[in-house]
Amino acid sequence: RALAETSTAARLSTNYAGSDYVRAIVLNAMDDHKLALADIGRAIKIEPNSGHYLSMRGQLRAATGDMAGSLADYSRAIELEPDDLDHRLDRAAVRQMMDDDTGALADLDEAVRRSDGAPKALVMRGDFLLDANRLDDAQASYDRALAKQADFVPALIGRARLAQDRGDLAASRADLDRAIALDATDPYTYRSRGWLRYQSDDVVGARADLDRAVELQGDADLLLDRASFFGGQKQYDLAFADIAEAEKALPKSASIPMARAKVYAVQQDWAKALAEADRAVKLAPDDVYALNSACWIRGEANRDLERAVNLCTKAISAEPSNFMPLDSRAFAHLRRGDLAKALADADAALVLFPASAETLYLRGVIKLRLGQKAEGDADIAAARKLRPKIEAEY
Repeated sequence: RALAETSTAARLSTNYAGSDYVRAIVLNAMDDHKLALADIGRAIKIEPNSGHYLSMRGQLRAATGDMAGSLADYSRAIELEPDDLDHRLDRAAVRQMMDDDTGALADLDEAVRRSDGAPKALVMRGDFLLDANRLDDAQASYDRALAKQADFVPALIGRARLAQDRGDLAASRADLDRAIALDATDPYTYRSRGWLRYQSDDVVGARADLDRAVELQGDADLLLDRASFFGGQKQYDLAFADIAEAEKALPKSASIPMARAKVYAVQQDWAKALAEADRAVKLAPDDVYALNSACWIRGEANRDLERAVNLCTKAISAEPSNFMPLDSRAFAHLRRGDLAKALADADAALVLFPASAETLYLRGVIKLRLGQKAEGDADIAAARKLRPKIEAEY
């Protein structure tokens, strides 16, 4: 109905940019980015100096993979409206997706400066710094945001994630509890607290939070997340039921066979696990997570290890800044008995993400195999601090 009404308005007002803009919003909500781009393009033709319209086209171009076009639109929007906070934050996000971290941080710093420390800008900067493993700088950004607005939920969530990366589960839990007390409608905060509770051996609380997340918004991502929990608890029927429900929304997504592969791996049904992992790669041959999953499961199964290494190598080439395929390739090398290569990959993974409990534990095992007892014990102790259940999960 909304599309019909906006289409009528656009036909009746051919020289009114607002009609095309509103219809573009409706089409974007329907994930019809191609038609939305056509509409916003017409709006820009009528009003070429509207930063608002240019910004929306930048968003749509990014959604369709035209990152250069998106960057150009956001840059022009900033020229026209230099004090608009969202234009600069959106350009920072595009630059980060283009692996221009220097440009992204420059935009974030300028957004913070021009907005006099708006909490929204500070949190986005904190998230960027956290992803870059600049934990102290990230902490300062979150703390500054909360000093300005004590009830700013995104800052609490970011600071909780940082505390979890540092192994401070109590501080992380306190911030998540407070975030939920302030806003009990965000399913993703419940999901975060659910996994934190799981790490703290509160399986009942974890299940309650993951259930609440699905109740609030039963989208595919949350269902697949809960399926992972069920698989870990050996509640396989519940896991497969959630995956089947998620598949209704994502029938051609690689995430579906990846999720099934993970459950089959817990069951140690390696034939089915590998078949599902390979189906994910077939659906998304360049997807880093599909490639990583197929690599990792081969390592778990201790089968076809050369293929595992090749899959991980392809994933590393596709996204060199992602630590996960380096971790998985380290595991595959360990299985093959190539300890030098395993250690090199584990070291490289930890450079990218020093707070990875899984990689610290893996490197500890590799060092113990190499006879480096003190160093190996230190890595395993650090992993246990971050994830008390790491040995059971590994």
